[in-house]
Amino acid sequence: MHIQKLHPWQISPREAIAIQKSMAAQVVKTGHLESVKYVAGADVSTEKNSSLAHAGVVVMSFPGLELVEEQGIAFELSFPYIPGLLAFREAPPLLKVFEKIEHEPDLILFDGQGIAHPRGMGIASHVGLLLNKPSIGCAKSLLTGHFEEPAMEQGSFSYLYAPASGSAGDWPGGGEHLPAGGQVGGATAPHGPPQIMTAREVLHRWEELKRQERGSESASGGQESLLESLPKALPALILAHRVQERVSRVGFDWPSPSSSVLGKEGIGGVLDKVREEFEELEEAIRQNEKERIGQELGDVLFSLVNLARFTQVDPEGALRETTHRFIDRFKEMDRIARAKGRSLHELSLEEMDVLWEQSKNKEKG
Repeated sequence: MHIQKLHPWQISPREAIAIQKSMAAQVVKTGHLESVKYVAGADVSTEKNSSLAHAGVVVMSFPGLELVEEQGIAFELSFPYIPGLLAFREAPPLLKVFEKIEHEPDLILFDGQGIAHPRGMGIASHVGLLLNKPSIGCAKSLLTGHFEEPAMEQGSFSYLYAPASGSAGDWPGGGEHLPAGGQVGGATAPHGPPQIMTAREVLHRWEELKRQERGSESASGGQESLLESLPKALPALILAHRVQERVSRVGFDWPSPSSSVLGKEGIGGVLDKVREEFEELEEAIRQNEKERIGQELGDVLFSLVNLARFTQVDPEGALRETTHRFIDRFKEMDRIARAKGRSLHELSLEEMDVLWEQSKNKEKG
């Protein structure tokens, strides 16, 4: 199989993220396949505490799903495991396997994300572009977006929604469903001429269709509350984000932010709300009211999630990236100290601050 050389592989995480952002614009999210003769499945397994990986590709006939070819290799990994950058770790061994494939697949399924990724560039999208093949991501974990738990009955499913209320068009079908990948399309076109709607109008229409499917008595209500079906066991950031998205669909929200004016309406009002919550938290701390401090801190976090929604940032992904960045900087700080024959335990705070700045500067350049 022909492999396009779109970028180098010996790069830093910062460079990898830049490459993802650049490649994301090349992903084709619409269209359909004329015919499918062969379908491939691709995966990589790794050993604990080892850099050795085993990459495998299986090719099957379609629709008969008879085994046609299987290839695999053992490969020494060089890129570290970083959430969101899996392709830079696992794509190289997979590409080595695809070079050996004799029955070229028309469609490839990957054990990993496609466009349901913080930068729209999971391993399925990434390798789909490198191979110039339609691809579908079949991931076991959530990196971005929101969904409702499917019912327990066999065949049940749920939709994966784009992470921000204003980015419904970022994924095929306005965040309706996600086949994901390099070139495979997902959304089906409506009958008749297209209707141009804002993101909020799309969400209102989607809620209307869901109410009709549930047999609701009216468009404004029914047996079930708007927030009734939300899984309460969701991680707090995701739950807060999903609650705010849902109530915004009935108009309980700040006006949509202007792209040119940071005014009271829209994002300016959201920022004012964040400041207000911080002031109330400071007052609770001054009064040393323990229970109220917890409540006010919760309000601050809730308002920051709302700010993330208005700025179209996935709060879960943003916090995860910041945490991993902190971990990398702290490890570098520890490395610098050890290189000088020192231990972090014996350093003063001022000395650690100096090392921290050194680790940040190294990251920048």
